[in-house]
Amino acid sequence: MATRSITKTLTALAFTGALAACGVAANPEVAQAQGSTQKIGLKSLKFTPKKIAIKPGTKIIFVWNETVAHNIVFANKGPKSPTLNKGLWTPDAKALAKPGTYKYKCTLHPGMDGEITVR
Repeated sequence: MATRSITKTLTALAFTGALAACGVAANPEVAQAQGSTQKIGLKSLKFTPKKIAIKPGTKIIFVWNETVAHNIVFANKGPKSPTLNKGLWTPDAKALAKPGTYKYKCTLHPGMDGEITVR
């Protein structure tokens, strides 16, 4: 019986690893940053992924994937991006250095928001 339990566990781990290798998160709304850089896309009036969890020191790069103008404004007097319709923007690493949840939005499009959890 122990062998069967171990086999099920190993199968589940292999499946989870295969999903991760393909870039699929267990919850598609939440991505766990694996490296030292995490990209967040702006497309179709939403941030993709909408929520991420990162380690302190992870570099965030926002990528405009369409020609619609967007901006990124963090709550609580955090960093602000310029308004762009294409390109890249990286907030100051010091702004996301401490553990916590950092909410942001595009002030041009109501409902276009996201969050970064540093842990």
